[in-house]
Amino acid sequence: MQESTKTATSTRTITVSSDVLALLISVIGDRADDEPLFVSDKGGRISRQMYRKRYIDVIQQANIPYISLHKLRHIAASLLAASGTPSVIIAKILGHANTYVTKDVYVHTQQEQIQQTSATISSLLPTDSITA
Repeated sequence: MQESTKTATSTRTITVSSDVLALLISVIGDRADDEPLFVSDKGGRISRQMYRKRYIDVIQQANIPYISLHKLRHIAASLLAASGTPSVIIAKILGHANTYVTKDVYVHTQQEQIQQTSATISSLLPTDSITA
């Protein structure tokens, strides 16, 4: 069982809306600030394998297509970036010490952004200078 996180920045406070907090409390009960959010039947932190198993059980019961937890992390980072969230904020949410990993690995370029950039470049070019 893992008692510590991967790095010092992996331990962090996650801000959630009051709606999400209420849902979490209704599902797992109220916890002290220093208690793990998800615990085993014995009260300790659950292993990655158990967390994954519980995740798979829930999505199967809900009849939701499987997407790995790691892929969900990538999707969340990409959606935050696409919505204009600064990379420094995304890095803090993901527990990265700096934005380099966030930008290089997690934030995937959206096709729509590529098309918008292409359209912007085209609009900046003088039309009389383009020849076939």
